Amino acid sequence: MLTWVVNKIDYIFLCMINRYPDSFSLGFPLLPCLLFLFGTFFYASLSAQAVYTRVEADFSMKEKTGDGGSSLTMGKVYFDKSQNKIVYNITFPKAEILISTDSFLYKIEADSLVEKLPNMNITKFSVLSLCLSGELPYFGLRQTPYKMTDVDKDGEMVISSWLPPEDYADTHGKMILSQKQKQLYGLISLNPGGDIIAKQFFRKYELISGLHFPTEIIALTYHGGTERKQITTYRNITLNQMQDETFYTYPVPAQ
Repeated sequence: MLTWVVNKIDYIFLCMINRYPDSFSLGFPLLPCLLFLFGTFFYASLSAQAVYTRVEADFSMKEKTGDGGSSLTMGKVYFDKSQNKIVYNITFPKAEILISTDSFLYKIEADSLVEKLPNMNITKFSVLSLCLSGELPYFGLRQTPYKMTDVDKDGEMVISSWLPPEDYADTHGKMILSQKQKQLYGLISLNPGGDIIAKQFFRKYELISGLHFPTEIIALTYHGGTERKQITTYRNITLNQMQDETFYTYPVPAQ
């Protein structure tokens, strides 16, 4: 984008010299002119490409397990790219705070750490992070060692297959990604043996300040012949809220 701006300024500057040669030869103030042009086009380029660094939303998460159990969790979620952590301020079924980092998941109740669990680098591949980075259409796979191997079209759906590098073939399986109208629609994860272990569906996109955000995500996981279903919904999505830092910068408990 910056190269485009500079080239555009060069073009306009040459046009001005060709049209008003006497003005420049008589000492026309060149520097203010260039600064004005650069400032105008640089501002225009930034305006055309909004920079998103924060997102917050009300959320609800419904879960159904294979044994017939169910649960409902509600609250508000916060994510700041610079902090690289997701903070959940849960209000139902009980008040607690969850902090998700790339290494651990912390559970806090009444300002005290009550549980610390290992986390599997999910922050980078959360919907919140992928939306802000613009990588959601490919679920961030373009930034991983996975490689696209096949692309097919089924009606409005574009379906692509992704394989891990050979060094990871014993531990990672194939992934199948589907897009509809250039938006991520579904993702199927397989184990190295070719069995489906998870499915995700991204639905009900809303345009929030120029950013397409899926407000409903359905996740199905399979283990031991049972299916676990999770439906996450987002409402009141806000981008780049800078007035309240409380949860965006909520401190990770001391190790």
